[in-house]
Amino acid sequence: MDKKRRFIINTVWWLLAAGIVWLALRYAVPILMPFIIGFLTAALINPPVRALSKRFDLKRRPIGILILLIFYATIGMLATVLIVRVAVMLGELSKALPTIYSESIEPSIGKLFELINRAVEKLGRVFGKHGGVFSDDLEGFFGTVKSSLGSAVSDISVKALTKLSGFAAGIPGVVVQIVFAVISSFFFTVDFERILAALKRLLPEKTVALLTSVRDCSFRTLGRYIRSYALIMLITFAELSVGLMILRISKPFALAFGIALFDILPVLGTGGVLLPWALMKLVGGDIGKAAGLTVIWGIVSIVRNIIEPKIVGGQVGLHPLVTLIAMYVGTKLFGVTGLFALPIGLAVAYPVWKERRDNIEPSERDKTS
Repeated sequence: MDKKRRFIINTVWWLLAAGIVWLALRYAVPILMPFIIGFLTAALINPPVRALSKRFDLKRRPIGILILLIFYATIGMLATVLIVRVAVMLGELSKALPTIYSESIEPSIGKLFELINRAVEKLGRVFGKHGGVFSDDLEGFFGTVKSSLGSAVSDISVKALTKLSGFAAGIPGVVVQIVFAVISSFFFTVDFERILAALKRLLPEKTVALLTSVRDCSFRTLGRYIRSYALIMLITFAELSVGLMILRISKPFALAFGIALFDILPVLGTGGVLLPWALMKLVGGDIGKAAGLTVIWGIVSIVRNIIEPKIVGGQVGLHPLVTLIAMYVGTKLFGVTGLFALPIGLAVAYPVWKERRDNIEPSERDKTS
């Protein structure tokens, strides 16, 4: 009965802890996100600020402000260039989409329908008088499909411009959050050491030790995750390069590198590039390259689904099945963020729990088992 009671109490405790974490991630973290970003930024630049202030015997305030200004200037310049280029590219693409359809896609579809219509006419001559009626019906169907595709392309172009306008309208709210994050990061940077010391005085020693272990494990796990996905990206790049060279597509290495970068995005992946590309080749009559691109997508997808849990789980110390389950559950609960956050959280929590368990005396371990 004692073991059962202890098991029930531990289960309820863990469920309550998981519920509190979920509520914090769902509601508290989005509200406090500017200040969390400010604190993390201050923590990121704290080592060079501390090293330079000690090396040159200078006060922390001017060194911290200078490094933070350099940091934000670099990030701002890179972000501005990237956002401007992406916005210009999307705007030009949305405007040019109807022209691309009328000059390239529609003629290719017409050729494809013409080939199908000829095949139907041949079948009509074989089967008699009903073939002509079927051919007329098929021609009307093709006309409806072409008209629908043209309307869909126009709608996509208009919706793309509307989305861009909506994104531009939402920029002020994002700017407000960025401003608060930047301002708070200056306050955190200037008094980072004193803030940490005050937090340590407020918290019990065991809690401080636990948070220190979590911090160290987090940095180690993040580094392992970066290595894991860099290796996955390298394998994907090699597969794409070989496949594109076999299909004799120009600039295979540059295209493979761009698609491998795109493959890091969990929602889109290689299919977001290869499948539309294969469809365009099929519509244009190049059935061989369409089939080749589809085969490349299938191979890359299968290989990634096999190796990702093994590589990520091996690097962070989790079983591949646990990593796979964490990826799936994280995606269901928190979307794309959960795909990475939940496995990382487990990878951080497991070694901390193992270290604390190993530090328990054998007698105490027997009591709690």
